[in-house]
Amino acid sequence: MTPNAPTSSAETSFPADGPLLKRNHAFWLLVVVESVLVLFLVYELKTAFQVKARFAAFRDGQIEAVAQAENASAQVQAVLQDFLQLSASDPQAKALLDKYHIQAGR
Repeated sequence: MTPNAPTSSAETSFPADGPLLKRNHAFWLLVVVESVLVLFLVYELKTAFQVKARFAAFRDGQIEAVAQAENASAQVQAVLQDFLQLSASDPQAKALLDKYHIQAGR
């Protein structure tokens, strides 16, 4: 054996400026680009779920507002029905109905 000959396979490696390292530069570039893309995708998914949660909260608020509006409308209709019944015997109520053009059946 020669004194400079490698004795094991661990000693047989490519030099730091060898062709193998130069070929792997593109691999590391792709790893970095893919990592950035994955992080961007995670950010977009997080944002999408936050928007979905905000829209769900907004929709729930809209449903509550519609329920309140229906309740108020039912109360106004009940008051108007009572007012129409009162106008049959009260001339002042009849005058108010005529003034605001309120008629039964509308």
